[in-house]
Amino acid sequence: MRLIPLAFATLLAAAAVPPWASSIPVPDPVPLGGESMRTVNGIAFSRDGGVLYVARWVEDRDPAGRRRLRIFELRRRGDGWSRPSTPSFGSQYTDYQPVLSPDGKRLLFNSTRPLPGTTEEVRQNLWYADRKGDGWGPPVYAAELNSPVFDGYAAPASNGNLYFSSERPGGMGRNDIYRSTWKNGRYTKPVLVPKSAVRIRKTMSGWIRRTA
Repeated sequence: MRLIPLAFATLLAAAAVPPWASSIPVPDPVPLGGESMRTVNGIAFSRDGGVLYVARWVEDRDPAGRRRLRIFELRRRGDGWSRPSTPSFGSQYTDYQPVLSPDGKRLLFNSTRPLPGTTEEVRQNLWYADRKGDGWGPPVYAAELNSPVFDGYAAPASNGNLYFSSERPGGMGRNDIYRSTWKNGRYTKPVLVPKSAVRIRKTMSGWIRRTA
């Protein structure tokens, strides 16, 4: 995974429409918070732009010897940003790819933390936390979305649909896109999105351009 300065993120947060939907030239990017503020696989701004969630390498390593990623929160302070802090839903495992729902009330993320009631670290699953006051409620395992294999990179849409990638059997290959929606207090059974209906094949960074 490549370390990415938050310059491109600044443009996305400020844009009224996605870059591909506009013929207006995109200005030269300006590093957000200086060159020292970086993220790896994930960035999420609050609706008012005052809070930023990123994923960064830490010194801890997983059982395979790989450096872990953790999610950090930064808050706007005048003309600058606070130091990164660990949000309440953080863990000792690998957490990354934070994505906020369009209304800002739910934050979804990838995690290798054990499933509820178990102690063994997993390859990767989808989890989420719901807004509670100025912070977040406890982390919730998205049981309806996950499978025994790789699931992640959530991309919530404004119409209530949630898209994510999965390597589960029954798809067309690796990292197929599935769709679910929140209904009656839970996510519906994920449905494979046909390749012909997807303009952008992967859900990396939470972008959904056009899907069924």
